[in-house]
Amino acid sequence: MRHRWALLQQRHRWRKKYGGLTEDEAQRLKRLERENARLKALIAERDLEIEVLREINAKNGERGGPAGSSPVREVVSPAAGV
Repeated sequence: MRHRWALLQQRHRWRKKYGGLTEDEAQRLKRLERENARLKALIAERDLEIEVLREINAKNGERGGPAGSSPVREVVSPAAGV
């Protein structure tokens, strides 16, 4: 009885999350969510590296050259608010 209740809860959670999606669509959505998380982690790592480089430059007393001459460029993501 307990096992059946757990299966019903699992099915309810799945339907609530994925609604009317087919199994293939749900699997694709899960793959896209994993890829999105991986890309967000890469961006966070890149941003951390940029910050470290800026701190190193500041400690060394280096000043930035003319605008656009820095080898490190910031890229504004259209999903920056996400």
